[in-house]
Amino acid sequence: MTTVAQSANERCGWSVPLGELEGISLIDHLWNRLSGTYGGRWLKDFPDMLSIENWKTAWAEALDEDRVTPQEVAEGLRTCRRMFPDWPPAVGEFIRACRPGLI
Repeated sequence: MTTVAQSANERCGWSVPLGELEGISLIDHLWNRLSGTYGGRWLKDFPDMLSIENWKTAWAEALDEDRVTPQEVAEGLRTCRRMFPDWPPAVGEFIRACRPGLI
């Protein structure tokens, strides 16, 4: 089952390592930014590597399905600091934060 999820995740551009991000993928960069923003509040929900990989797969698929662009993700991170200052957003909340003009 993990192999299928990884294959689906690899088909979307969110999992491809990028030179401009020093060889990490967009989804890893997003993980790092959310982890840096929310610290322990973020990390407490991910007790092991499987839970982290499941998060990456689910969010990469959601971002890909909703055709969220990296520029919109940057906006989403800025918006989250205002909309969700105390607690990390769920994927749907984050996607809405990426497109604040549509809320």
